[in-house]
Amino acid sequence: MKNLIKINRKLFLATVLKISGSAGSSILDGEKYLSITVGDDKIEFYCYNDHSRISTILEFKTDQSFHCDIRLNMLIDTLKLLDDDFIMLEFDDVKMRLIIIHKKGEGKISIPKDFPGKEKLDTVCHSEKVIVSAQDLIPELKASARFCINDDFQTRMTGINIVCSPELIEICGTDALTLYYSAIKLDLPSSVIASGTFSKDAVSILYDISPDEDVAISIEDGIIVFSAYEIEVRSVLLEETFPNYKGILSQDENPTSTLMADRKVLGSSVSRVSKYKDIHNESLELQMSLSETVVYSESPTYNQLAEETFAFEYDNENDLTISFAPKYLIRSLKAVKGDKIKMSFNINSPAVFVYGDSSNGIVSSKIMLVGKVINTKALEMAEKKGK
Repeated sequence: MKNLIKINRKLFLATVLKISGSAGSSILDGEKYLSITVGDDKIEFYCYNDHSRISTILEFKTDQSFHCDIRLNMLIDTLKLLDDDFIMLEFDDVKMRLIIIHKKGEGKISIPKDFPGKEKLDTVCHSEKVIVSAQDLIPELKASARFCINDDFQTRMTGINIVCSPELIEICGTDALTLYYSAIKLDLPSSVIASGTFSKDAVSILYDISPDEDVAISIEDGIIVFSAYEIEVRSVLLEETFPNYKGILSQDENPTSTLMADRKVLGSSVSRVSKYKDIHNESLELQMSLSETVVYSESPTYNQLAEETFAFEYDNENDLTISFAPKYLIRSLKAVKGDKIKMSFNINSPAVFVYGDSSNGIVSSKIMLVGKVINTKALEMAEKKGK
């Protein structure tokens, strides 16, 4: 039996590209598959890889009904080669193939018998949902994703960790040397207590939804589901063990000093000075005193140095110097919000905390990066005694 529908090619392609990520950033990596279900005056699209499923609905008047699973890249390549305004889709459920009919002939795409992860990702989720504003959630997902990378080749943390409790959603992303944490207060308290780590790439399609929308989150049987008005994202929870970041964050409870600075000014200064870092030592120094704050870099290899002084508010009479990798501070400054940032330090801890402005429903938002904090005056006194 054959089923035939007529559809606008550009609209069809745009919808497929949107949920596959092929129109921009790669949402799903590896081999991708697409399930198409036609019926009830709509077309449902489900894009899969081995750990995630993204779905959307296209309203479409038709009296036909059919379902097929196809390899996504084959479909996209075929649609891009055509210049027709409209095409005919024919599903042959005897020979199990999708046929694209256009003015130049026919394009035939075979139907795979099976693909990994589909059964688990299609499981109906019955657990209670947590409702959160997209205006609060999406910026925190974006910021957390900045820190789920492996550019130092020391870690494999590529997921975002989420903890749902009756009144809060806590979100965290980390690599080996930086960590982003935020807590969102729920407008509608729930009874949900659940947590897990999911792929940062799977949820990037949510970045474009309207801030006015609500997002429902549910976690059940190793699957996390994000549901918005037109988009649903399902991701298998990653099996990697997420670090105990609560213990790390507690190191900021009693800072010995703080620095207030303009976020853009500090970021620009660090970017310029970092161009003069040494190939054998890529760290910069942030030298702080009551009289001035200096970003400093020296390169013995090239016999050059660079330093810049910028406006600040520093609250400790003891001079402090922080040694840090510039890329981590630059990443942190891009992630925080607002014009002003606060950095807090503790002489007994390598952790440096960066705060921006909290807004909307964000209860807490902070970044931790690893540096080396030195009490400059104490070090100078110790050196004099040694001599």
